[in-house]
Amino acid sequence: MTSGRVPPSRNVVVTGAIGSGKSTAVARALEILGEIPGEAPTIGGLRTGPISEGGSKVGSYLEAASGQRATFAHLGFSRDVAFGPWGVDLEVFSGLGARAVEEARGRDLVVLDELGIMEVSVDPFAEAVAGAFGSPSAVLAVIQERALDLWLERLEGAEIAAILTVTERNRDDLPERIAAILRDPPADPA
Repeated sequence: MTSGRVPPSRNVVVTGAIGSGKSTAVARALEILGEIPGEAPTIGGLRTGPISEGGSKVGSYLEAASGQRATFAHLGFSRDVAFGPWGVDLEVFSGLGARAVEEARGRDLVVLDELGIMEVSVDPFAEAVAGAFGSPSAVLAVIQERALDLWLERLEGAEIAAILTVTERNRDDLPERIAAILRDPPADPA
């Protein structure tokens, strides 16, 4: 059962070019949502991030809200499944990723930072993401711009309150807008 601090079924997608500030905008929006004492939403979900060695990116990890972390792409991985220069372990998405999303569905807000091209084809993960969008929990999802159409196809029929594109012009104001949509979603234009 959710606490009601974020209205249910209000899903926001944040997209934009690589390096545009999508994850930064989402992180700031989460800070804003947590600033009112006693009104912070319960949050679950996952985030991805880079693995660096000697100042160079050598891979990427997925981290669940529980703190459990697994590497899903690395220069040292077998290239049986590859994305760019990295070998990829898609089992991280079908295992830890899917579990993290499913476990988050009982929270006020499911945060997915971020969804890209390679994981959209991992059925258990994509099905968990679609389930989150259809659950009573609100979803705040960062989706890579190049993967947006693929994810929207997988999420066909999902209620999405807003799809916001981060640009240099709007990135400073976007966190407030995201938080406002999650707190007080736009009226249904019916």
